Amino acid sequence: MTFPTASSTPHTALTIAGSDSGGGAGIQADLKTFTALGVYGGSVITAVTAQNTLGVQGVHEVPSSFVEEQLRSVLGSREGESEGSRDVMLWGAIKTGMLSSAPIINSITSFFEHRYPDGRPPNYVLDPVMVSTSGHVLLAEDAVQLMVNELVPRATVVTPNIPEAEVMLRWIKKKVAPEVKSAVTAVETGTTAQSATTPTSITSLSDMIDSARVLSQLGPAVLVKGGHRACSAAELFEVLGSETVQGESPEDEWKHFSGGWLRMDSSISRHLIGNQQHLAVDVLYLPPTLKVSGGIPQSNGSRGGDVYLFVKPYLHGQNFHGTGCTLSAAITASLAKDASIPSAVASARNYLHAAIEQAIPVGKGIPSLCHFHPVSSALVGPPLPSRPTTPPTAVLCPRVPPPLPPRETTPMRFSDFLISTCPDVWELFTLTHPFVRGIGDGTLDPEKFRFFIQQDYLFLTHYARCWSLVAFKERSAESIEKASMMAQAMAAEQKLHIQFCEEWRVTRAELESTREATANVAYTRYVCEKGISGDLLDLRTALLPCVLGYAVIGTFLLQETRIASEKGKGKVNPYAKWIETYGGEEYQSVAQEARDAVDQLFPILLPGVSLAAFGSGLLDTLPERLRELCEVFRQATALEVGFWNMSWERRE
Repeated sequence: MTFPTASSTPHTALTIAGSDSGGGAGIQADLKTFTALGVYGGSVITAVTAQNTLGVQGVHEVPSSFVEEQLRSVLGSREGESEGSRDVMLWGAIKTGMLSSAPIINSITSFFEHRYPDGRPPNYVLDPVMVSTSGHVLLAEDAVQLMVNELVPRATVVTPNIPEAEVMLRWIKKKVAPEVKSAVTAVETGTTAQSATTPTSITSLSDMIDSARVLSQLGPAVLVKGGHRACSAAELFEVLGSETVQGESPEDEWKHFSGGWLRMDSSISRHLIGNQQHLAVDVLYLPPTLKVSGGIPQSNGSRGGDVYLFVKPYLHGQNFHGTGCTLSAAITASLAKDASIPSAVASARNYLHAAIEQAIPVGKGIPSLCHFHPVSSALVGPPLPSRPTTPPTAVLCPRVPPPLPPRETTPMRFSDFLISTCPDVWELFTLTHPFVRGIGDGTLDPEKFRFFIQQDYLFLTHYARCWSLVAFKERSAESIEKASMMAQAMAAEQKLHIQFCEEWRVTRAELESTREATANVAYTRYVCEKGISGDLLDLRTALLPCVLGYAVIGTFLLQETRIASEKGKGKVNPYAKWIETYGGEEYQSVAQEARDAVDQLFPILLPGVSLAAFGSGLLDTLPERLRELCEVFRQATALEVGFWNMSWERRE
């Protein structure tokens, strides 16, 4: 992370929100987030609270006249003017959080009208703090109406959770300003480029998308946060449709589907299996009036706007204070640094996820987020002890919740980080390639599969040599034994492979006379070269995509087969034995052991490197050695895709 020097122009952001004496939310969370992300932060306080990790004991609202006084001090008067001691400070972005009452919202609205020519602050993020986690409405009706009518249309991005979005939608239906209602009606009746219904309650992912689209008619981009409801894989796939989700290029982190753009957490492609998988999905809708840059995909308004879906694993039973404040503050910080809105949201979600993973037990109640995780691990102390992730209890006392049992909080795995730096090519290798899909549904041309297993026989020879090299490079007797056993397992698999090939009418003589295809040579020699010229971590990193990727493929296809069978759509799949081999417990255990070895080796060879400090996809910001390893993993994964392409085209 880079902070501005004395000679450079700093990135700046202003938060207008309440104070949290416990430090977990409010302006305290905002300012810590700004600082951690390299942005200078200022504040205007709207309310002072007495609270700690057990709850809120008291609230003192700041008089609206003094809120306006603070605004004049930090924002000055109209652009270009100065009033005596008023300092015209320049803010790259502004965020509002808890505004607590109609008079305060009125003061802010009238000040914005006076300060900015069009009444719209640049890069204004509105976190509509109006509904508590328990569902209690925190704003009076007149304040809600003012926020929807006056502040939302001035915002660049609005970040409601599901209950807040429902409150806003109900007000749009009832008492919203006529000009706003007119725009929303145009969406519902289909007179705009893209129509949507206005849900009064949000019970599905489709409802979230429709609500974001309707709220965007007030003017801003809308991020509807999905933390209040888990989404199943089946529900996500229903929205994505049957169309294969693909990136625009091998380096593109955004996947296009018929309804918009998708960005998945790196661990999802491995675990997005079956209808039972619980996912957290946030929905961002960009109206056509907002354009993006920096390589972010957009339809240029041809469909009336753009939907962006952000998918991560859903964290059951884990309650944290200040997540909404922190997310909106992180978005504000990125906008202050000229990021596009989709990029700002993606970066903010990564920052928040790591802050949750490293939460700090500072009191008896709800853990506080670790806002400084990008700066130094020395600041965060030991992680919370582990506990099972069970569904939350139905009722918790809003004042004094019971202390949380120990929670599982582990640092990011090196293997997960590697996948996060190339999610598009990883997903193509393990999930969406037509060769994989053809094996899964049994429609793959048998001749292509025969070509594949012949080349795979040759591949296994070199793969066994590489694992022997791992044993040579290992230092402990136990590690040498395990690597030797892996090499022996490869040799044993080669014998079984001969029998498997005979079942597919490929004789041993044909295998021995098979010419090694160019893509096969390129892949196996690349891994061998990394083992010879690099260290043990280079070699294990180069070997990981194969052993881990086939475990992912086997698990995914085995689960798909079971789902099809349960729905009565099952039929005899000629590739069932192959699927069962890689989806079976024996191979899964081997893959897990190989993965664990890489994860355990990383902190030994790169001590002191905190992976949580780096965002995925930003390879240029990584230390040189870490960047090299990410490139090794990406290249080996791309060569796996090349192996599929070779087999699909039967190309020597």
